[in-house]
Amino acid sequence: MIKVGIFGKGNFSSKEFDYIRTHEAFKYVGSYGSFPEMEDYKSPISLLNKVDALFIFDIEISDYKTIKEFTRKSKHIYIHDPSRLSHSQGQQLQKLAQEAGTVIQFGYSPVYSNALEILDDKYLEAPIVEIQHTIKYNNNGATLSLLNDLLLQDIEMACHFVKSEIKSVRANGLGNIEENPDQIYARLEYLNGSVVNLNISKMGVENKYISTLFHGNTQQVVNHLENSVSFFEENDLEKINMTNNFHSVSKVTLSQDNNFKKSLSDFHQCILNCRQPKSSIDSFIDVKFIANFIVDQVSSNFAKI
Repeated sequence: MIKVGIFGKGNFSSKEFDYIRTHEAFKYVGSYGSFPEMEDYKSPISLLNKVDALFIFDIEISDYKTIKEFTRKSKHIYIHDPSRLSHSQGQQLQKLAQEAGTVIQFGYSPVYSNALEILDDKYLEAPIVEIQHTIKYNNNGATLSLLNDLLLQDIEMACHFVKSEIKSVRANGLGNIEENPDQIYARLEYLNGSVVNLNISKMGVENKYISTLFHGNTQQVVNHLENSVSFFEENDLEKINMTNNFHSVSKVTLSQDNNFKKSLSDFHQCILNCRQPKSSIDSFIDVKFIANFIVDQVSSNFAKI
């Protein structure tokens, strides 16, 4: 069994931590800075020396210096929020992990969704993809950063749908505060000809997270919040009505299996089989590379409203 420890608690509840403590492949040793009812260590080093793998949920200890030290001590690392890591730091951690033979996995990833599993290879590599991620507006929205909290997730989703190198990035932002836009629009063009349009907002009337894949006369619509996929095809009889050219062929709604539990299983299998997880340090480097372009363009093309 893999001996594991937990650092911090982030926004998770004790239920998520129970998944780790009761996982059949993990032997839970203890925690540092988590819930009072959990066996707590007084210092990170005392816990570090007793485990093979670490789950880090506190963004304050998800910095490069800390992760680098843990990696050098040959610890497998699961990081819930990597937003404090830069592109170049990700490259350095990649080298360190390769040298140490360890796994670094990120937990923010949406690619563990059940809905994506039924989209086999024939549905991927779509020529056009649209991703709409909207958070319902509330008075505390100023604390939510689209650039840090949502952008990385949505770019990783784009990279999941399009397996090609990025060619160009165009982006702009709208909002009251330049450093924290309320809306981001981005167009990603890839070398294989695919295009991904991102529409991210924290000013919505409702929460919405939908990816639409366009394949000629068919569409696949992934509703990440419903955990469903709808398949549409062009209806020749309705071509006259240009506002309703597609009709639904089928809709598959999957069980709301916990994505976190699936990411734990992936982490375990990667450690055992010495392979990269779905949400790996390699994919993080690709995502961060694109994110840097978007951040630069949003800063240059920002419009206050």
